[in-house]
Amino acid sequence: EWAIQAGLLCEADVVAMSGNHRRAFSLAKKATTGSLTQLRHVAYAGQFARWVALTAIREEAAAGARDRLRSMFPTTEHLDRKDEAEVLAAIATLETKLGNRSVNEWREVRRRLSELPPTVAMVMRRLGTHPEADGLALR
Repeated sequence: EWAIQAGLLCEADVVAMSGNHRRAFSLAKKATTGSLTQLRHVAYAGQFARWVALTAIREEAAAGARDRLRSMFPTTEHLDRKDEAEVLAAIATLETKLGNRSVNEWREVRRRLSELPPTVAMVMRRLGTHPEADGLALR
């Protein structure tokens, strides 16, 4: 099942970056619900968290998604830097959508992003889970 989930998450990213948001959300929903509700491989934690957040925002279910991600990732220390930044950004995105001040959360995201290649931040910005997002979370 991890390979199916990974394929769906990767395809959702590519499709979203190419502008087909409806298809991206459809793929992401398949990758994060039903038998794939739980993360199947830690290497995809960031993508999984991002799509849980973005689909929840689209479906006006941000509070449940925030609680889900906080439960799944009580700490991010076991993740690589990229996934750590993405998980924290997904949670911060949900907090922001819920109207909560998430200054500290975004500060942590920025700190982790500063340790990564700029392309990581660019992708997060385009997909909507970045402090200066112009992507899907706003649609």
